[in-house]
Amino acid sequence: MVSYREHFWRVGSVWVGLVALGLASVRAERPTAPHLLPEKTLAYVRVASFPEAVEAFRNTSLGKILQDEQMRPLVARLYQSASEAFDQIKDRVGLSLDELLQLPQGEACLALVEAPQGPPVLVVIFDAGEKMPLAEKLLGRLYEELGAQGRAIQIDEHAGTRITHFPGLLGNAPLCIWDRDGTVVLTSNLELAKQMIDLWPGTADVRTLADNPAFAAIMKQSVGTQEERPQLSWFVDPIGIFRNVARGNFTLQAGLTLVTPLGLDGVEGIGGSWIMATEEFDSISHLHILVRSPRRAIPKMIALVAGDNEPESWVPKDVVTYMTLHWDFQTTLSELTSIYDLIRLEEGAFARLLEERVSTPLGVDFQKELVPVLEGRVTFATLIERPIRLNSQVTVVGIKVKDAAKAESLLARIVAKFPEVFEKQAYGTATVYRIRVPERPRPEADGQMIRTPEPALAMVGDYVLLTDSIKALQQCLATQRTPGQSLADDLEYKLVASRIARHVGGRTPALVAFARPEESMRFLYELATAETSRRRLSQAAENNGFFRAIDSALQEHPLPPFEVIAKYLAPSGSVMVSDETGFHYVAFALKRE
Repeated sequence: MVSYREHFWRVGSVWVGLVALGLASVRAERPTAPHLLPEKTLAYVRVASFPEAVEAFRNTSLGKILQDEQMRPLVARLYQSASEAFDQIKDRVGLSLDELLQLPQGEACLALVEAPQGPPVLVVIFDAGEKMPLAEKLLGRLYEELGAQGRAIQIDEHAGTRITHFPGLLGNAPLCIWDRDGTVVLTSNLELAKQMIDLWPGTADVRTLADNPAFAAIMKQSVGTQEERPQLSWFVDPIGIFRNVARGNFTLQAGLTLVTPLGLDGVEGIGGSWIMATEEFDSISHLHILVRSPRRAIPKMIALVAGDNEPESWVPKDVVTYMTLHWDFQTTLSELTSIYDLIRLEEGAFARLLEERVSTPLGVDFQKELVPVLEGRVTFATLIERPIRLNSQVTVVGIKVKDAAKAESLLARIVAKFPEVFEKQAYGTATVYRIRVPERPRPEADGQMIRTPEPALAMVGDYVLLTDSIKALQQCLATQRTPGQSLADDLEYKLVASRIARHVGGRTPALVAFARPEESMRFLYELATAETSRRRLSQAAENNGFFRAIDSALQEHPLPPFEVIAKYLAPSGSVMVSDETGFHYVAFALKRE
C-alpha cells in the first residue's frame, strides 16, 4: 500500500512536469490566449511562441555567452547534473528532462480569472503541437496517480470536445483538462472550460481579455521601438485580485473599505513585456502602471516629476551603475500626512510622530526646515572598491538642495547634536563627516570576504553625498575638481542617453539610469574565481548536492578568461515617465557589435 505522503509526492512530481510543459504555445488556427480568456482576467503571463522565444534568447548577449565554444563544456556539465538530478523523479513524471524540454511548441499562458464566487480560477494553456504524444504521456501519469488515490474521474463533452475533470481536486474546485488541435488547456472551473471551447472558432459573442481597456492600454505601451511584438507579456489587476480573494474573509473585507480612501481604486492594472534580440537592442523590458487621473492618496504620493537628468559633475566616469530621479517631496509629505491621519482617525497624528521621532532627535524641524531645502533630485552612483569582496559594490547617494549654505548650516546642527558619532575631516576645500562605527570582532575568513564599511557624508556643490565608503567619496570629490572626468563626458553614456531619448518620444523623464553590465559581470567573475570563494564553495559542496554539482563542474571546466564573456556585453539604460496614464518604465540593453 502506498502512503499518503508517497501519493502526494507522485502527484506533485507530475505537476512539476505540467508547469514545465506550461511554458509552451498556441497555434495560429485558434484564437490566442487574450481572445480565449474572459475580460475579467486578474493575472496573466504569456509566451507568444516558445520556439521563437528560444531562438531570440540564443541571439541575446547571455545566449551567446552560453553558446560560446569556451563556455560550452561548463554549460553542458551543469545541464548533465540537472538531468541526473531530474532522473530521480523521471518515473513519477513519466518523462525525462530532455523530453520535457522538447514539449513547448507555440504559445503558452498561465492566468487567474475572476470567479462568480469563491477564489480565482486557474487557467493553463499550452501547445504541444507534434509533441502531443509526450503531453498525453505526462497527463496519463497524472490520471494514474489521481486514480490510485481513489479520485473520481468524470468525463463531459461540450461542442465536440471531451473534458476530463476531477471534482474537488483543487480545494472545492475541480481540475478540468481538455485538448484540441495539439493544444492542452487546464482550468479549475468547468463552466469556464466550456466558454473557452465556445470561443475557439472565434465566432462567440463574448467579451475577452483582449477587450479589457486596461489590458489593451498596457499592451499598447509595451512594444519595441520599431513596433516589435514581445516574446513575453504579462498583466495583473491587483485590486481585482484583492477583491476576489477577500470574499468570505472578514479581515480582508475590512481592508477593502480602505481601497477608495487610499486611492488604490485608481490603479487599473499593471503589466509589461520582454522583447529580445531586436534589430537595434539586445533586449527591451516594459513596465506600465496604469493609474486613473486625477491621482489621489497613495498613487499621488508617488510624486515622480520630470526634470534634468544630465549626470552631475561629481559622478565618476567609471561608475558601474548610475540612476537619477526627480521627486516632489512636499507632495509626498502632504499625502502621507493625510493618509496616516485618516488611518489613525486623528488629525495631526503624523505631524506629532515626525516631531517625536525625527525633528526632536535631530534638532532640526523636519517639515519646516529640512523638506523645504530639498530640491527634489536624488542620484545613486555605484562603484567597485577593490580588492574584490562580497560587498565591494559601493553606492554613493547624492541629494540636491535648493540652498547649499542653508543645507550646510542644517547639517552642522545635526552633526553638533551627535559629537560622539561624527568626526569632521577636511579633504581639499571640502568638509567630510565620517561616521564612527563600533568595531566588532570578525573571523579572519570573513575579513577576507567582507569589506569594512566606512560611512561618511559631505557637501559637494549643491549636493549632500552619503556613502559607506570613504574611498568612493574621495573619488567623487576628485571628479568634481577635474573637468572632463564626469560620466556626462563618457561616450558610452552618451550613446545610451541618445537611445533613452528615442524611448520617451519627446517627453521629459522622471527617472534615468545607466549601467555597465560588463563591469557588474567582472565583479561577479572576480568574486567567483577568488580563492576564498572557491574554498567556501568546496566546503558547501560537502553537504549539499546543488553546490556539489556546481563545484564539480567548475573543477572539471573552469571559467574561461573574462574577455570571453566581456566581448558580448554592451551598456544598458532605463527610463521612467510619469504622465496622464500612469507610470511607464523601460529598460534596455544595447547590442555589442
